[in-house]
Amino acid sequence: MPKVVVTGCGRSGTSYSAAVFRAMGVDIGHERWGADGISAFQVAHPYHRTMYEWDQHLNGTPPIVIHIVRHPCRVISSWMGRPDTLVGMLDGATQWEPLERCARYWLEWNRLVEQEFPLAYRYQIETVQARLQEWAVLAQRDLTDEELAKARAVPTNYGTAHASVKTHGTHRYEQIYTWADLDAALPHALVREIRQQAVRYGYHD
Repeated sequence: MPKVVVTGCGRSGTSYSAAVFRAMGVDIGHERWGADGISAFQVAHPYHRTMYEWDQHLNGTPPIVIHIVRHPCRVISSWMGRPDTLVGMLDGATQWEPLERCARYWLEWNRLVEQEFPLAYRYQIETVQARLQEWAVLAQRDLTDEELAKARAVPTNYGTAHASVKTHGTHRYEQIYTWADLDAALPHALVREIRQQAVRYGYHD
């Protein structure tokens, strides 16, 4: 049976995705391999796949890949709590101010996922709760009513695309950046690219 791999831009819900799969009885680890797969933004990059012993775990069988996406305003806002982390993940990151660095990361890392996994199944993290049966099919799992209930009970704060107030995260308060904030602070061409990619991912607001 092929492994399930969930990946995407960091802060898009790989931890939540792993928890949902485990609740469904599918052993997927967050940033580690479980018996049935892994959920980690890092494995989008070939270098990190080597670190995660990609070939050894797949054993020649192509995985089922899920590209998890999240509204760009929420991802950018989340990374603004620690933008220096992106220096090692984004070429040229030090030349940009934090907000532009975070915005370019959302754009470029998602493009990397598309490039590396062109046949991936794409899901918005905000709508996963309504599509759990599809994930069960991808994992070749016949869900019991109890497993479905457990998956639906996994705590989530991904229900809205963005908010106009500060929200309390695990370690910090996040300022929620809006499209208006991005338009005011970033190069217009960059914001246009992000908007176009967001629309292609199903975000029309």
